[in-house]
Amino acid sequence: MEKKIEKKIEKKIGVSYASRNREILNEIEKQLSVLGVKILRYDEVLNVKDNIQRFMRTLTKMDMNLLLLSKEYFESPFCLYELAMLVKKPEKLIVVYLESSIQIETLIENAQRDINSVFKRDTQWINAECEKINYKEVFLELSVLLKEKYLTYGEIADADGVKQLVGKLDYTPDLYLSKLNEILEKEDFYEREKHLIEYLEFATANEIYNFYKALSYEKQGYIQGAVFFLRQAISINPNYVMAYVKILDLAIKYPEKVACDEELFNYLDGRSGLSRKDRSMILKAKAMFILKKTRETETPNKIHLLRRALEYLDEAGICSGMKDAVIYNNEGLIYEELGEIELAEQSYLEAVKLEPEYYQAMSSLALLYDKYYGEIELARNIYEKCLSINPNYKLAQSNYALLMEKVDSSIAIEMDLRMLLEPHKHMDFITNLALLLEEEWGANELAGIIYRILLEREPKSIAKRFNMGNYLRRNGGGYDEVRAYLMPVYEALPSNDMVIFSLALLEIREGNLEAAEGFCDKAICINKKYLPAVFLKRFLEEQKGEEVVLIIERLENDIRYFKTCKEVGEQHLAFLYNFVGILHYRLGNREEAKKWRVLAINANCRLKKETDDNFQDYGFDILEYAYTNISNGRIYKNRNENLMVDSYNENRSYLMELLQKK
Repeated sequence: MEKKIEKKIEKKIGVSYASRNREILNEIEKQLSVLGVKILRYDEVLNVKDNIQRFMRTLTKMDMNLLLLSKEYFESPFCLYELAMLVKKPEKLIVVYLESSIQIETLIENAQRDINSVFKRDTQWINAECEKINYKEVFLELSVLLKEKYLTYGEIADADGVKQLVGKLDYTPDLYLSKLNEILEKEDFYEREKHLIEYLEFATANEIYNFYKALSYEKQGYIQGAVFFLRQAISINPNYVMAYVKILDLAIKYPEKVACDEELFNYLDGRSGLSRKDRSMILKAKAMFILKKTRETETPNKIHLLRRALEYLDEAGICSGMKDAVIYNNEGLIYEELGEIELAEQSYLEAVKLEPEYYQAMSSLALLYDKYYGEIELARNIYEKCLSINPNYKLAQSNYALLMEKVDSSIAIEMDLRMLLEPHKHMDFITNLALLLEEEWGANELAGIIYRILLEREPKSIAKRFNMGNYLRRNGGGYDEVRAYLMPVYEALPSNDMVIFSLALLEIREGNLEAAEGFCDKAICINKKYLPAVFLKRFLEEQKGEEVVLIIERLENDIRYFKTCKEVGEQHLAFLYNFVGILHYRLGNREEAKKWRVLAINANCRLKKETDDNFQDYGFDILEYAYTNISNGRIYKNRNENLMVDSYNENRSYLMELLQKK
């Protein structure tokens, strides 16, 4: 990260004002002094009035001058003399108009009319000087200046106004830099952001402030954000060399995120005051620009340009005193373009040797071993090391996925999915995709990859843990592993019928019927309309050997109750119908069994597929994905919407934004 700014030379700021406005100036100066702004004023630097002419000449040498215009100002020959000298350099003037009841145009007209009477009242030397001045031109120049935005005293009478004034002064006192350096030392990005906002309570968002914002963003790895604030700094001060240098620095460090801008290094090339390190950086940028240009467009003199780029890199090494890892990596890229593979390999190795965590050079080296030498295992190890350093490096992700197609297609698919899913903020539709892949297509392995990626993206998400735990339960995950996912969800949502039901299914899978029945009872107690738990309760009663006739009676009572519930449709009752049919079949009541079987298939035709081969099949595979809209909805609201507990408000906010846009 760029070293913080140690010191900035202060601007010399003067003020031209009428002595009768001294109290107003005292108030302005008091507010500015808190910010470290120092003003040069005649009543504090002069002891003898005769020296005032020398002071007036001093004002013209200031970096900036405050011009405090008032009725009293236009009545003072000394002020009018200062005005004549100062309006010649309007870019160095900030006008503050002190009157509230008189229009400034009126004061200028009056002053122009009464100019002779003003000078007759005062000392001879001022009259002699003023006779040499064409005040018609002076007032014309002042009128032109006032067409630009000027400040009123009312506008600068509070803290915001003073900040605006400081911004116009383009003044960055040591107090600012000290504060900014303190903020930059903070490790937490959000702490830095918070303190930068507080900083603006007493400072101004000038180019220095934007530069420090950029440094903070770079420190956090938000590289595009850093470039944005550097561009902001340049827009405020087009001559702010440090911002240009920093953008080039980021382009060299993160070529995959920041392009080398020819305009930038052309601006810096030949400028005085640049360090050897800065000049080395410009040469590196030139080489990288040539490499990018020759890759993107067909150029007849490509080889000549690439050789010139190598020369720039040699010069960069000489300028900085040694070749660094960036130079070696870019040499490797150029040698590869020239077809000199052994030299490219040697350069990449030198880069990694100098910087063991230089992930861009590692990625280039891995691709070289795969592409030219066919050393797949070595390339794989290098890619994995590269991605352990920067898991989001797109070029390595893409090339690693291509490599893994030759080794393990599931890893290749996972890498491709990671790249596909990464840009999405709202992930609910992807969860639905995983459910469809698992439920409708039987693509369990692919669905599992998606569940795992989603959980990695949001490790604290209750819904993501729930989905992963249920996936493992359905697909043979170990009992302890599944519980490790589901129990924290249960602890967070102890009144969630779906979570409790999932735990009941886990216990049944393990043959723990008592534990399963306990979870069923809890789910029914929380939501007596939750039909899956009722179905499972009756199934457990049958497994425990309770009298079949009693279970049929209970099921018929359940069916009568559920038919009164609006939330429960005929299709939901299919499993209860089917179970009643199965129990009648066991009792030998074939006609009664057939009647209930027909009811079940008519209510849910999918049961026909599940039970044709074996009438004893209870349809558990379908039950896994059914009835979510009967639950209390704390994990899903319904199958298609899948709103998460921990992102409900976010999703609702997103919906409102979408509706407002429409």
